[in-house]
Amino acid sequence: YDNACQVTDPFTITINALPTCTAGGDTVCEGESINLTEMGNGTSWSWTGPDGFMSSFQNPTINNATTAMGGTYTVVVTDDNDCTSSCTAEVTVNALPMADAGDDIEVCENENAITLTGTPAPGTSGTWTGTGVTDASTTDATAMFDPSGLSGDQIVTYTVVDDNGCSDSAEATVTVKDVAANSIEDVSVCDGEDTAPITLTTPDSDITHYTLKFD
Repeated sequence: YDNACQVTDPFTITINALPTCTAGGDTVCEGESINLTEMGNGTSWSWTGPDGFMSSFQNPTINNATTAMGGTYTVVVTDDNDCTSSCTAEVTVNALPMADAGDDIEVCENENAITLTGTPAPGTSGTWTGTGVTDASTTDATAMFDPSGLSGDQIVTYTVVDDNGCSDSAEATVTVKDVAANSIEDVSVCDGEDTAPITLTTPDSDITHYTLKFD
């Protein structure tokens, strides 16, 4: 077709750069908050991750972390040109140590100091606190409890911090029992008598055994 007519209509093709995507994860202990970050140049975000997580925030926060929430999180970034890119972030959720302060204890106020032992022995530090607690060790999970001058229930707390910086606490009750203020009436006997009644007065009705010492 030598006589064909041609018409030209110029147009422009614009190739838009993809948005940048830079994601940041987190390392936390159970129960803490996970903070995810995205520092690119997008205008909208779509996060997905373990345990069914979804979010449209740029920097979402997940409260009350569990170990099931650890893993790889993916964010898809979209810009004003409707171009997308994606990137990932890693999250580690460390389990808490399980502190145990042992069984509740009863002790008399005039007894010597007793040893408190917590478990597990700490990875980095373990601390006993509470009224009557002395000589607390951070290396073998022990402390001394001095009952002198105390009365009734005393709450002692053992806190352990592991190598990941995660902590847990447990409580035990030390019941300090008062020493009864006893009195004995003077007794007069005649030489040669076999027995004589001895009367003991005590305000503590729980006392069932007595030992008399004669000087």
